[in-house]
Amino acid sequence: MSDLQESKHASSLVQLDNGIKIPPSGWQCAMCDKRDNLWLNLTDGTILCGRRYFDGSGGNNHAVEHYEKTGYPLAVKLGTICAPGADVYSYAEDNMVLDSKLEQHLKHFGIDMAKMKKSEKSVAELQADQHQAMDAQLLASLADSHCSIPTEHSRVYKDECLYSCDNPESPNGLFICLKSFHGVGLDFLPLYYSRFGHRLYLQHRRIRRWKEVPANVVEDPPAKKPTRLAIGTADGFAGNESQYSFEESNSLYLMPEAVAMPLPNDCLPERIRLSIDGVLAAQSAHTLELLAQASNTWEGETRQESKHASSLVQLDNGIKIPPSGWQCAKCDKRDNLWLNLTDGTILCGRRYFDGSGGNNHAVEHYEKTGYPLAVKLGTICAQGADVYSYAEDNMVLDSKLEQHLNHFGIDLNAMRKVDKTMNELEIEANMREWDSIQETGKALVPAGGPGLTGLRNLGNSCYINSVLQLLFAVPSFVRRYYDGRSSILERERSDPVSSLDIQLAKLADGLLSGKYSAPAKGQQPEQPPKPGDLAPAYGIRPQMLRTLVGRGHPEFSTSRQQDSFEFFLHLLTLVERSSSLAQADNPGRVFAFDVEDRLQCGQSGQVAYKSRRELSLKFTIDNNWCPKKLDVELDVPEFIDIGFLRGCGGLQPGEVELKFPADQPESAAE
Repeated sequence: MSDLQESKHASSLVQLDNGIKIPPSGWQCAMCDKRDNLWLNLTDGTILCGRRYFDGSGGNNHAVEHYEKTGYPLAVKLGTICAPGADVYSYAEDNMVLDSKLEQHLKHFGIDMAKMKKSEKSVAELQADQHQAMDAQLLASLADSHCSIPTEHSRVYKDECLYSCDNPESPNGLFICLKSFHGVGLDFLPLYYSRFGHRLYLQHRRIRRWKEVPANVVEDPPAKKPTRLAIGTADGFAGNESQYSFEESNSLYLMPEAVAMPLPNDCLPERIRLSIDGVLAAQSAHTLELLAQASNTWEGETRQESKHASSLVQLDNGIKIPPSGWQCAKCDKRDNLWLNLTDGTILCGRRYFDGSGGNNHAVEHYEKTGYPLAVKLGTICAQGADVYSYAEDNMVLDSKLEQHLNHFGIDLNAMRKVDKTMNELEIEANMREWDSIQETGKALVPAGGPGLTGLRNLGNSCYINSVLQLLFAVPSFVRRYYDGRSSILERERSDPVSSLDIQLAKLADGLLSGKYSAPAKGQQPEQPPKPGDLAPAYGIRPQMLRTLVGRGHPEFSTSRQQDSFEFFLHLLTLVERSSSLAQADNPGRVFAFDVEDRLQCGQSGQVAYKSRRELSLKFTIDNNWCPKKLDVELDVPEFIDIGFLRGCGGLQPGEVELKFPADQPESAAE
């Protein structure tokens, strides 16, 4: 208990004068028949059950759902109230807390803390029971058969669940299997365990909180109109500081016992500890996919061989570079360091718009000397390194890099990558910028609830998001992948990462269930959040689906922007080919229609009708067509009648059918 912190809501907690008085026993959840694991909300006196555990025990989540609807932050576990104190939980802070005014808060509802007797185990006691179940001997016996150590080639799925849109920011976090490195949400952990039998998992949580706002900031400075499409430059858009702070929480989770051990823990077997450290340090599978795309296609640019590489002059100045421990020659920077390949000077890189990065010493050195090429020290490894040409103002290739590094005593094959490459930094920057884009100056009405879940942009993925939102507004796709989700998960036994059915069913649940959306209108919390409170992350990222659908395609496997309609047709083709779908069950059939062509002979006047199956209507636009943009408001009907396009249905009265040679009998043709 000594590790708990005083809740920031305790001293200023508002308690409603609603006349509720709580008896000393005989409690029951106000929403169900649960009589244990009950929590009293200290604002309105509602008694509700706690969280549901994966095996169905515990509560029914009514207490946390009540907080999500009302914003009332503090609750006390009824069965733990006694003279020394009680368990108090802050839903806003997502933690067990202290409440120095607990006695006063309980008296408001007629509870005399001194007269109460403890009748239920505290949260700390329940956790101690779990730790006892996860003894050292058991873990040692599982270390070899249920645990692997990831290598640089391992695919670690630690961004999202295989079967749902749960992620590390979900309330229970993500459970990463230490054997296969698959990520699974709490609801699907029993399914995954039943199929694969793996017992050890890393429970990884990323907690987002509202950031403290400096008191001296009164208002934003007047915005300067940008003149260049850039972020963080003098003539571009200013970068936005994040509204959130983040912290991480990790536990070792054992199945099927469903017990957790907080980390770090020095008593873990070495193999399990190395596995956990490797999972946390590894690039996620999604990031590796992005890097594979970005290596040649990021923003449509391909790195070219530098024109200075083959003829680079290197000075014989005796400089030898150690394999680590570098520092900028002009300042105390020890990261983002670049080695000039002409004179061996180590200098820091460019300063970013927010003051991070370097101090521009490397580029200033080029401006003084004209020495063109530099390599980023922390990226050197057997596979290569980041090389920048100041003369060409671009990232480049250097086919003689190994020779150029040997000149300064660096063995390329003996080096290990210890810093992020420019591609990795660019991906992170793009993802942060997409999350920070907002519609300023508009009074936006929040939309939330089932069917109103947003898709987060993955970087040049708006064409994907628009198509997916369209498809899952179509009843046939809803029936197939949302209503039929349980049967898909039961039937599909293949690798979930490679199953189109599972990934589409997962997306359908994310978009249509409302579990990942903002609160529906009228259900927003009644009390505004305070700095440090949990900041929910709404929306979902279609990461696995994007990778799967783009696999093997020359365009959709890249990070470039694409045409939405072409992606729509590509996805419908994949759905049709899905091996588990009979043609009658193909939800994409609703988009198909027949087009009838009428041909008329200019001499005989005879006509022929031919039909073909299409998914789109194509119109020919005259070369002299000139677009005009009109700033007008139109009322677009919800349904558009295209009945005038319907064909006549073949040969009409008075028409004579035109026979082609291939249509005539052999005798007639002779």
